[in-house]
Parts: sequence; C-alpha cells; structure tokens
Amino acid sequence: MFQDKCEQGKVVVIGAGLTGLSAAHRLVQLGEKDVVVLEADEAVGGLAGGCEAFGHTFDYGSHRLHIHSERDAIALAQNVLGEDLLRRVRRGKLRLKGRFIRYPPSLYDLTRSLGIGGSIKCLASFILAGIQRTNPPRAEDECYEEDLRRLVGDALYQAFYSPYALKVFGIHPSMVSTDAIKRRTTVTRPKEIIKDILRRSFFLSPKSEDYFYYPRQGCRSIGDALARKIREGGGRIYCGVQVKNVQWRGNRVLALLAESSGKPIRIVADAVISTMPVGDLVCGLDPLPDSRTATAASNLNWRAMKLIYLITKQPLREGSETFYFPESRYPFGRISVPGRFSRDMSSSQETTFCVEVICNYADAVWNAECDQLSRICIRELERLGLLRARDVVQTMSVGLRQVYPVYHSGWSAQLQVAQDVLDRLHNLISVGRGGLFLHSNIDHSIVMGQEAAEQILSSEEGRGWQERSARFRTFRVRD
Repeated sequence: MFQDKCEQGKVVVIGAGLTGLSAAHRLVQLGEKDVVVLEADEAVGGLAGGCEAFGHTFDYGSHRLHIHSERDAIALAQNVLGEDLLRRVRRGKLRLKGRFIRYPPSLYDLTRSLGIGGSIKCLASFILAGIQRTNPPRAEDECYEEDLRRLVGDALYQAFYSPYALKVFGIHPSMVSTDAIKRRTTVTRPKEIIKDILRRSFFLSPKSEDYFYYPRQGCRSIGDALARKIREGGGRIYCGVQVKNVQWRGNRVLALLAESSGKPIRIVADAVISTMPVGDLVCGLDPLPDSRTATAASNLNWRAMKLIYLITKQPLREGSETFYFPESRYPFGRISVPGRFSRDMSSSQETTFCVEVICNYADAVWNAECDQLSRICIRELERLGLLRARDVVQTMSVGLRQVYPVYHSGWSAQLQVAQDVLDRLHNLISVGRGGLFLHSNIDHSIVMGQEAAEQILSSEEGRGWQERSARFRTFRVRD
C-alpha cells in the first residue's frame, strides 16, 4: 500500500503478469534495486494467475510450458520452482464431428472422426489445394478465409478452421487478417501438418513434444515465486494500483498518474516498462498526441472470456487434461481439468472443470449470471458424458476482459500508428501480450519481459525497441 501521494522508482513496471514480473525479476538480477511494479488487480500473475475456492486451486484457463518452449523461460521456471515444476504427459482431446479424438490428432483419429468419406474428401481437397498453391502466403492484411482455403483446402477449412476463427475472433473469417494464420504453430506449413499427423499415426509411445511442464501448485505459482524473488532483491510490488495516465514531455515519460483505493497517486519514473494493453496505454498519454492516434489505438480490440468452474463429487474416468471444442455448436472453446495437470490442484474424491467461454466485454455472455452460464455448461458436459448434473456441488465464474487480440483486417496499420507514437518516448517500452497486441504463450511472455529489462537498462533505453521486438511477432502459439 502506498504511504504517500507521490512515489518514485528508477524503473517502473506497469503490470504484474508474467511479462511484467519477468522484467522486474531480470532488472533485480542485473543489479537494479530501485524497481517498482504496479498491478491493477489485487494479486500478481495476470492471465497466468489463479485463485483458490472451495478448497481447490484454479488457473485462469489452461496454461502450460510446452516441451519446446523458449529455453530461457523453462530455465527461469526451473530456477524459481525447483522440483515443483512437473513433467507431464500430454493427453488432450479434440471434439470433432461428434467424436472425441486425440489432440493433436493422428491419421487414424481424423478418419475415425470424419469417417472414411469425409477423410477422403478432406484429403482430396488438401491435395487439390497443394496443386493450386503456386504462390507463397500473401503478406499483410489479406483474408484469413481465402488463405486458409488455399493452404489446407476447402473441406478441412470448413470442418475446423472456419468455426475456430469465428469462435476466437467473434467476426466472420472473411474479416480476419491473414496474420491470424501466422500466429499458429503449423497452419502455414502444410508439409508439417502431414508430417505430424503421420508421426502420430505410426508411433504409439509418447515423443518429446507429447510432454509439457506444469507447476505443482498451478501456473500462478510462477508469478508468486517471481514476486518473492523481486521483493527479496529490493524491488517493490503494489497491487490494486491502476495506472490512468502517462505524463510525457518531448521524448520522455515524466510520471504516471494512478489510483489506489480511490486515491490519486503520482509515480515519478526514470524509465517505464508497460505491459498494459497498448491501446489503453496510448489513449492514456497526457497530453494525447492527436485524434488520429487515439482512434487507431481505440480500434485495437480484444476478446474477453468468462471462466466457469465446476466441482463435482465424482472422479473423472476420462484421463485427458484438456478438451478442445472448435465447432460452433458448443458454447465453450476449451475445458481443462486441473487435477489432471497436478494432483495437488484437486481432491482425489472430486473433479474440477475450468470451462472457457469466449465473448466480448459487456455482451450478453459477459453480463450473464454465474448460475445461468453454469447451467448451460453443465447441460453440455452431461451430454458429452464428462459429468452428471446431479454430481455438481459448487460453481464459480471469473471474467477476464482482454484475452485474445482481434486481428481484423487493417489491425496492423492501426497498431503501427500507436507504436510510432510510443517509439518517440525513449524511456518507455511497451511489451508483452497486451503491450504488443500478441496472442502468445506463457514462455513468450517470460522471454519478452526479460529482453525488455535488458533493453531499458542499455544505453539506448527504449530506442530501437521496435527492431529488437520484431522477433516476438514470429512467435507461434501452441495449444
């Protein structure tokens, strides 16, 4: 809690998600003791945070460190968690055409789900698309729908990618930029799709990519461990502090204006690392550069998410830890079972489910009561055979306002307008999922924070950050 209306820090980090905490941790490691971290929520962790309720520990959605995650991120997690970083076998399931199949799928799985006729249709469509594919994927702001059909064929596109895009982005795929394709692991490489499906078809034992790392006490324990290290190193972390405005003159940030418990606070900063959504950051500049910049920044839209937690009094016989639902017939996109990630996350006599419902902030789903959403989810999970309604003993919901960036046509031009303004401020770096408008995994978030810390302490400060951060846009998301 702030004691005065004015605070000062040599480096101020906005946001205590994994990017902000990794940045502050790296600053302390490099010898910078005067570090202040400001977090709007009442706890650290951001989207990789979590909560406890009814004697259970919950993540905010499904998170993990994939076996091929950024090495520096895995090393950091191993350093702060030690033996509490578990190595788990991946047993995901995909619901497609009325069947659960392994995810990622094998050729046998796809055939079982699509049927022989449907599989032949998809294969023929895929081959035909390959024959017709004479040019590489087009550059910026082409159509997701057109490019995906050209890459994987119409049949596979209609079966999987079209409903997936509508569910995640909330707009018709014809309005989604082709950049959304580049964010996925294998979509832009058809040969890799075939190679992976065939490998899974003929190798029965788990391979390296079928494993993942997971903290024994949930993903929020990474943030909690980093926060302890930061405080031990002399850094300060304040939760419940919402940054409202960024005061600047010339080419430098002078101070941050924030609120804590309804009281205004001014934080003087020599340098700032911001992980808040880039649109909010730009719109909070004081003075605001111009109306064009404000319009561009406000058009960088996000999809929200409601998390519905269900606790049942019966153990789950199905051994999978994650279930994926790309089809529009299901109101949710993904369901995770915390106890399958780590036994410490749930009682052996109960099963907990985390149901992810993607929505828009303040729409009907967002505003719906927990009981209403729970009833819908319970009914669907009962139809799927994952639970019995009479066994559900507790429900809870959590809302996350800004989860998935919406890559609509023209988004990159609007982001560039916002970034051009921020680049003029030499002692400011905007980074992370929010700060760079990225769909990213937790290892990406950790690495971005580490590199931002190194950059801000260099003689260049934030100058040249756009060039250094360009590689972050090559990150591919893994489910």
